[in-house]
Amino acid sequence: MKLKLLLAFFILLISSAIIFAITSNSKPKILTVDPSFVKYISGYTSGMLSRQSAIKIELASEIKTNALAANSDAGNILPDSNLLKGAFSFSPSIKGKAVFTSNRTIEFIPAEPLKEQTLYTALFSLSKILEVEKKYKDFNFQFSTYAQNLFVELDAARNTDAFNLEWQTINGTVKLSDKEDTTQLYKTISATQEGKKLHIRWDHQYDNNYTITIDSVSRNITKSKVLISWDGKPIRAIQTGKQEINIPALGDFTVTKAEVKDDENQFVSLTFSDPIKSDQDLQGLITLNNNAILTYSVDGNNVNVYVANRIEGTFTLNVFKGIKNFKGYTMNTAFNTSLEFEAPKPLVRIKGKGSILPNSQGLFMPFESIGLKAVDVRVIKIYQSNIKQFLQVNNLDGNDELKRTGKIIAEQKIVLSDVKTTNINQWTQHVIDLRKLINPDPGSIYRVSIKFKKEYTNFDCPTTSNENDEIVDEDDENEPAANDWTENEWHGYNYDNGYDTWESYNEDYSPCDRSYYDGKAVNRNILASDLGIIYKLDENKLAHVFISNMLNTEPVANAEIEFTDYTQQSIAKGSTNAQGMLDINLKKQPFLLMVKKGNQRGYLKVTDGLANSLSKFDIEGEQAQKGVKGFIYA
Repeated sequence: MKLKLLLAFFILLISSAIIFAITSNSKPKILTVDPSFVKYISGYTSGMLSRQSAIKIELASEIKTNALAANSDAGNILPDSNLLKGAFSFSPSIKGKAVFTSNRTIEFIPAEPLKEQTLYTALFSLSKILEVEKKYKDFNFQFSTYAQNLFVELDAARNTDAFNLEWQTINGTVKLSDKEDTTQLYKTISATQEGKKLHIRWDHQYDNNYTITIDSVSRNITKSKVLISWDGKPIRAIQTGKQEINIPALGDFTVTKAEVKDDENQFVSLTFSDPIKSDQDLQGLITLNNNAILTYSVDGNNVNVYVANRIEGTFTLNVFKGIKNFKGYTMNTAFNTSLEFEAPKPLVRIKGKGSILPNSQGLFMPFESIGLKAVDVRVIKIYQSNIKQFLQVNNLDGNDELKRTGKIIAEQKIVLSDVKTTNINQWTQHVIDLRKLINPDPGSIYRVSIKFKKEYTNFDCPTTSNENDEIVDEDDENEPAANDWTENEWHGYNYDNGYDTWESYNEDYSPCDRSYYDGKAVNRNILASDLGIIYKLDENKLAHVFISNMLNTEPVANAEIEFTDYTQQSIAKGSTNAQGMLDINLKKQPFLLMVKKGNQRGYLKVTDGLANSLSKFDIEGEQAQKGVKGFIYA
């Protein structure tokens, strides 16, 4: 079982102490796990988890017992789960059953979803399955569940297609903070048009995010309204709300919605009652306080208006009558409205993808920030000797099991710029010179993480009674200094401490709320190497390897090549020729290709699932059979 599955419900930055200190008058008692349990237990469920999660324990070694399961999957004989009767107890109590899912992993499966926003204290009787010293008889640990939240965002009505003005749809997004039974979720939102109930189609996107489509919205000879209401009660969420969307009459070509969007970049989203003629010049037809530096994009009923630089304050948007719909008709009346452009929410971002940074150019990592005076930077080193283990459960850009393969080697606050001379409310480019933080080793992978805090912003937030309360991050206690003599950091699998990236609902929070900053970190794995690798395998299991210098594309001769299998055992070796090529027969399925040239290192996973797709290329050709084919030209 991949440990990623186990970690999916592990610590997600918000400690149990923080959550329940905020939601109750008395602070809960937070347990400290004895690190010496690591000799028996290598992992356990902790931190925040979904109400629909199982509680898991991973043992340090396999169970050796003669009490074996009568049934087993694919020939794998597991310990008898009857050994686990009464092994778990919880406060508050949880009904369910415990089973072995492997010879090392135990899973307690709740009979029903857990209570939301609850701190659970668990006791696992280790002595029921292992002979242990008295002090290790019972293992105590804690975990918490999320409170359910419901966030709804709706777009203006749009035509079903560009040639039919009589029917429209309304799209929206729904975000939850935890998994939910869709039967109950569908009861939270309703839509009516002049008293007539409208159908809502739900589509699950990813995690706890959904899109909704309200269809069959009719556009008639008179204007009407669609009323969308939501109530989180069926899913135990406290959020309620409603929104009216105007549906113009047929023949009434006008602006139906104008709003400021701030998805990293600032722009105005305009929705018209009719699709817009896409090839018209919009310069001068849509203005913002007569600002001439505007650009536009047209998509059906929607026009996005982009400003050259971020602005703040109240501005007047003007849409003049000369703008045309898809049939060439202009608006009867001009449209204008006041729009409020707010200060940007603090963010950091790293553009582009990839993990290989040419070593000859230095270890410089670019990133961008907005609304920030400083950031915290952390570097985790994944040691060269651990790369094969790391790549068993990761690609080069992965972050699973970091505590087993890497170590925090640097962490510090970096002041970005002088706020008196730099406008931090515009996206600003920065570069981190990693050589000032670390002494890079050839062949190691470095995971660079950037996070920020509320204190690093210029947001003018009201002071609350608990603003100065000390907030303790659970991970701060579990991540000792590098020189401490302790086994604490052997627990768990990942380093968190605020450096995680979430695709989460907390983007809807205000920057004045500390919850906004959870999961906003950015991360990038970096391998300093000039070696470019291409690998091909033909039907005869003959591997073709091509090594080149990424800086000048020249072939790399005499590069040492080694193939290993999934168990990290070498299965083939060789060296490239003067053309940077190596052909070598493989007798076993390869997992990893490693390249060494001087102090340069390169790694390439060669599993079938990572091969580039050939579906867009004509590769059919013709396969030559026995004999020689020839052509005679006369």
